[in-house]
Amino acid sequence: MASYQVNIVLRNSVANGASITAAISPVERPVLYVTDYRVEYDAAGPISNTLVSVFVGSDGLTVTNNTGSSWAAGKILQVSARTIEGWSQLAGRVLGFSAATQIPEIVFDQSKGGKYLFTQYDSTYGAFCSSLSIATGTLSSMSKTSLKTQTDVSSLKDDAGGAITAGDVTCGWWLSETRFLFVGRKLSNNKYYVWMCNYNGSAWTVGSNSTTFDNGNAVLALGTYSGGQADLSGILHSHSMAVKSSTEAVIAEYNINASRSTGSTNDAVRVYRTTDGGATWSAILTFNTSGNQIRHAHAARYDKWTGEYYFVFGDDPNSAVVRWDGSSSSPSANTALTQSGIGATSGWECMHDSLGLECRSGSIAIHPNSVHFMCDNSEVNLQQTYAFTVTKQRPMARVQSYGYDRTQGRPPLICCETPNGGAFWASMRESTDGGAEDWKGYDFWHTPDGITFVKIAKTRDNSTISSGVITSFFMTNEGKIIIAGTNSKGTKLLPVTASTNGQGSLVVTPVIWTGNVRSLQTSA
Repeated sequence: MASYQVNIVLRNSVANGASITAAISPVERPVLYVTDYRVEYDAAGPISNTLVSVFVGSDGLTVTNNTGSSWAAGKILQVSARTIEGWSQLAGRVLGFSAATQIPEIVFDQSKGGKYLFTQYDSTYGAFCSSLSIATGTLSSMSKTSLKTQTDVSSLKDDAGGAITAGDVTCGWWLSETRFLFVGRKLSNNKYYVWMCNYNGSAWTVGSNSTTFDNGNAVLALGTYSGGQADLSGILHSHSMAVKSSTEAVIAEYNINASRSTGSTNDAVRVYRTTDGGATWSAILTFNTSGNQIRHAHAARYDKWTGEYYFVFGDDPNSAVVRWDGSSSSPSANTALTQSGIGATSGWECMHDSLGLECRSGSIAIHPNSVHFMCDNSEVNLQQTYAFTVTKQRPMARVQSYGYDRTQGRPPLICCETPNGGAFWASMRESTDGGAEDWKGYDFWHTPDGITFVKIAKTRDNSTISSGVITSFFMTNEGKIIIAGTNSKGTKLLPVTASTNGQGSLVVTPVIWTGNVRSLQTSA
């Protein structure tokens, strides 16, 4: 393999034998995997250093000075790597996680420009997880801007201007560097709303009133239909919303209302679309307002390579994967989730099986040439593990992948794609979680190709809620992976302390898998 050169600028001077963490340029550092290198100091000869295999991420490389003299701050080292692998060279290799770092921020998303969107269990940056804030810098050293005043759900209003009074944040997504959307819950009745937060050049504001967007009103009430608004009709996780651009996004409803009447009260499920940056929304799919076609939507994903959308619906027996070209007119309301139903509409395809088990998933992983998904069927309906690769050609068809190791009560639910065509998957936590550990938690898998799936890690959950969902699971611009969730979704990934209440994020780095299932966090 050819050699590459990477410039490293030292952050500070170090004495002989000390380690330094260096910032890497260029910005393509997340795609580099360094296994062997030498270091040259200015015009001097090579310095003997040893480095184990690491990904080059936001924390850079750690190199040790063995020369007998200090390295001066700001000096440039030339790293002549004999082996630097890009993600494409890692195709077919199973990846695992590094040891996890715990941070108190529950990170939902990162903008292309690097701004993090998060909540936190404190009165400054999260108002005990009822408001959002933004941050720049690294995950280990965030420069934070509190948006508690603007985004505190408890102080915001519903879509009609009614006071929320008490609420919490469920998730958030960047549309652009100056606008994001977030979902929150009204605690008194478990009703969910979407708000839009906009930066006007001098301040962040929330509201539905164009063009100032400062009235505090929600832009969308989830679970709404002609009979009213259903409680517990919100979102499943971060993949419930797919962002195409600064102006276009779709959101899919996750209705778990316990008093649904088929085709009537509290039964509706919709997929909504905005084309004006979240200011207004319209339904592109409507179910269960006449008869019952589906239980709820699990995910909405956008394929940037084709311009198509994927929608994942469950649970059995009416599970389905739907593909839309992104422009064709929608099928009529309450159209069956079959190829002869929705799939008969121009620009729409539907993949469905008679039991629904093979087309039931919590999300779908999208790559340039194919997509894949792991099925989230519970052991109560079928012990078999399913995973499928889906062709991008028409008609949409699936090929079954290999089986995989799965802990009872931990079905796969949400994925994190990697640049080389692989993906990590994280489980949910059901009440039947039967882990061999003395704790309940989540399992993680890696697939290099959408065909082979290997369990590579697990972690504890400290929530007292019987089931749990990892809300956000994504790779940052720096090549780190965020694993996060809120207690409103039954997720406490950190030890329970007064400062965090167990809420926060785990941060890991992809590494070549050692063959051992790593425990990321096991403390209560």
